[in-house]
Amino acid sequence: SHLEQVSTGEESEPPELLRVPDRKTILAAINRLDKFTVMCGRHGIDYAVKRMPAVRGSTETLVPLQRIEFDESPVDLLTLATLSGVWTVLSEEQRAKIKRKRRWLGVAIDVATRCVVGMHIANKGSTEAAIPTFKMILEDKSHLLGGLEGENLSWHQCGGFSQVVMDQGSGNISDRTRTALSDLGVKVLYAPAGDPAQRGVGERIFRTVGTYVYPRVDGRTFSNV
Repeated sequence: SHLEQVSTGEESEPPELLRVPDRKTILAAINRLDKFTVMCGRHGIDYAVKRMPAVRGSTETLVPLQRIEFDESPVDLLTLATLSGVWTVLSEEQRAKIKRKRRWLGVAIDVATRCVVGMHIANKGSTEAAIPTFKMILEDKSHLLGGLEGENLSWHQCGGFSQVVMDQGSGNISDRTRTALSDLGVKVLYAPAGDPAQRGVGERIFRTVGTYVYPRVDGRTFSNV
């Protein structure tokens, strides 16, 4: 040891102190670490897996209506009332009596064409949203566009579908929903809980609606007050 005296009785020279690395050097060392390992250490493995999932190929669909992805998302009652014009004719007393309850929007989208083939608003996320949405897939919906501005608007995309993919919500796994789909000869796939990427097309449509549709509507309250 440099701190021990040599046999001659003379003291050795003091050790050279290590220079403390600066911030830039420390950050460079951190950047050389494995990104997934760093994210696990900072946020936990569940967070890291969601942010850095394994690369997976997209679902192969060859024809329209081969694979339908269905999902639900809550919307706001006040937004719907304002959009329909009802809110403007209600008195303050009538408005105060209206219970603030979030409605649910069920959406069915065709993976092959990225076309929304069904959309229904219900009191809650259940069979009230699922079954009417599936019914719309089978019907020409052009008559629903009569109140919109524009000419020659058409929502004619419809027909029998082969497969539907959805989450394991109580309404989706209910006997009514499964019986209705079974009667249509539709194969049902339930995606694993906590893995929205398994039905990414259906999940993404709600972000699109939130970005391009809700900002145009009076009374938007966002998902968190």
